[in-house]
Amino acid sequence: MLSLVKNEIYKVFRLKKFYLFMGVILALQAVEIFQYKFLPQGKIAFSLNGQSFPLEMIGNHSIIMVMFIAVLAADMIADEYRNGTFKLVLLRPVNRIQFIGAKCVALTVSITAIVCFTVITSYIIGAIAFDWGNHLLFQGVPIAGNSFAITLKSAFASILPSAGFGMLVIFIALITGNIGITIGSALALFFISPLLERYGNISKYSIIYLMNTFHEMFINSATLVQIFAKTGVIAAYIALFYVGSAIFMKRKDVLL
Repeated sequence: MLSLVKNEIYKVFRLKKFYLFMGVILALQAVEIFQYKFLPQGKIAFSLNGQSFPLEMIGNHSIIMVMFIAVLAADMIADEYRNGTFKLVLLRPVNRIQFIGAKCVALTVSITAIVCFTVITSYIIGAIAFDWGNHLLFQGVPIAGNSFAITLKSAFASILPSAGFGMLVIFIALITGNIGITIGSALALFFISPLLERYGNISKYSIIYLMNTFHEMFINSATLVQIFAKTGVIAAYIALFYVGSAIFMKRKDVLL
C-alpha cells in the first residue's frame, strides 16, 4: 500500500498542471492586491493588512480549489483509464481497493500542498504589499488571539471539506470515465450550490458550502458542538464516496 501511495504522489507532483495552479494562485493574490491598492477607497469592502492577507486568500480560493481538484481527479482517474494506465497497474498483484485508496491519499496530499503554498506565499506577498498591522483582521473585523495560530488552524481546516469534495469528484470520474464530464460536473456543482440557499438549511449540507465556510468556524470561535456537527457531515461525504468508489472499482472490468 505504501509503495502505491508513493507512486501516486510522485505522479501528481510530476504533473505540469499542479504547478500551473500554483501560478494561478499567485496571479489571484496579485489581483487581490491590485484591487485593494488601486480601487477608489469608497469601493474597498474592508481594511486589510499583511498578517490578515493569508486569511482572506484562504476564504477566496474555493473556486481555484474546485478547479484544481476537478482537473487533478480527472487526470488521475479518467485520463489514466482512457490511456490504459489502469490496466498496467492492475495486471500486477495489486488490490483494487488499495489502488483507489492510494489515489485518494495522493489527492489529499496535493490539496494539503496547495493550501500550504497559498498560506506561505500569502504571508510573503502580504508582508511586502501591506503594513503588517497591529491586529489580525477577518473581513475588516479585528480577531483576538495569536494571528499565526488562527490562520494555520483555518488553513488546515479548509483541507477537510476539500478532501470530501475530492472523494466526490473521484467517484464521478470513475463512473463516467470521461475528463470533460468530470471537470464539467465539478464546476456545475460549484455554481449550482448557491441556488440551494433558496431551500433553507439544505444548503448547509452542500460540500461546496462547507468548502466556503468550514474554516470560518476556527476564526469565529465556534463551539465544539458546531464544529463536530459539520465535521460529521464532511466525514459522511468522505466515507460515502470512498466506499462507493471502492465498490465500483472492485466490480468494474478495467482490463478489457
